[in-house]
Amino acid sequence: MQTAEVGVAGHRRANGTGGVSQRADGRWEARYSIRDAGGQLVRQHIYARTRREAEERLIDVLRDRNHGAMLGFRGRGPTFAEYVDGWLAGIGVRVRPRTADRYRQLLTAHALPTLGRIPLTRLQVTHVNHLVASKRAAGLAPGTVAGLRTVIRGVLASAVREGLLTRNVAALADAPHIPDRAPTILTPADTQRLLSSGDADRDWPIWALALATGMRQGEILGLRWSDYEPDRRRLRVERVLQRLRGEWLFPEPKTVRSRRVLACSDLAVAALNRQRKLQAGDRLRAGAAWDDRWGDLLFTGPTGKPRQSAAVTHHLLAHLRAVDLPRVRFHDLRHTAASLLADEGMSPRVVADYLGDSMVTALKVYAHGLPDSGRRAADVLAAVLTGSGPPSG
Repeated sequence: MQTAEVGVAGHRRANGTGGVSQRADGRWEARYSIRDAGGQLVRQHIYARTRREAEERLIDVLRDRNHGAMLGFRGRGPTFAEYVDGWLAGIGVRVRPRTADRYRQLLTAHALPTLGRIPLTRLQVTHVNHLVASKRAAGLAPGTVAGLRTVIRGVLASAVREGLLTRNVAALADAPHIPDRAPTILTPADTQRLLSSGDADRDWPIWALALATGMRQGEILGLRWSDYEPDRRRLRVERVLQRLRGEWLFPEPKTVRSRRVLACSDLAVAALNRQRKLQAGDRLRAGAAWDDRWGDLLFTGPTGKPRQSAAVTHHLLAHLRAVDLPRVRFHDLRHTAASLLADEGMSPRVVADYLGDSMVTALKVYAHGLPDSGRRAADVLAAVLTGSGPPSG
């Protein structure tokens, strides 16, 4: 093969802009480079019968590449909507059903009406920026707008991996600002009031278990009696309960770290024992109406069906309001458990492991200080600096 390589139309070529040479078999070969999804340069080749044909095809490819275009597609390329259809069809094998449904909702409701008709290869950073800005102006929540950009970025990342695009314009677009929202955390006195005031409530075992273990609501509602080892006082977290379009689902926890074994405190054991008695009474009263389809599900309604997460949350809010406690989301019970651990001096690693999260998440999200933590920290630091000894209390 001849080794001479020249730029298009005989000009000296810049790095990555391609070159044309003749092969030993008589065909002409055009070479150029693209960056893959990881940012590495990858060599590409085009073959043609004549030098002119190779040069013309190279010019077309380089022009398309510089506009983030799809490579190697013959004829009319797909629109963004057409590509999204295929992407959604395959996403179900990679993420949990509820996550896939959330992606579908975001794309269908917010992205496709604006971007759907644009050819995939013609999407620009400005298109995504305009979409993000318009959704914020329309009052869409910052977190939802950020999620929308993330999903679009995932769609285009898939196209880049498949070699259809050379760059991901959504990754280059401006990220929407998400204001920091500090969660509402119950103080130790608040948690004690919640547990004492709700002692006779049928949801007391759920509240107590959430505070005693920091488990997520879906993890608690997905527990089975076979997950509990009373002799060893251990509880295995192996699934979550979800409801999607009227169907109950029991997928595995979202991360490997979320699958964990929890040591049960006296409070957790008391909650589990209370629930066992409550469920036995429900089963006796329901008789033939008891729904056996759910096996040994730990938390069930009066007739044996799984508990609705929305109903559990609504009941918690109603109780908090009735006893004049701060309004918190159910998930804030998890924040509270983490913050109580952190405030008692537990290391971030221990908190992260117990909650089944990464260190980064434990530090950034869960381990928020309690209201008096700042005062305690100031007193401790002053005592060290002045040599006055540790503060009392």
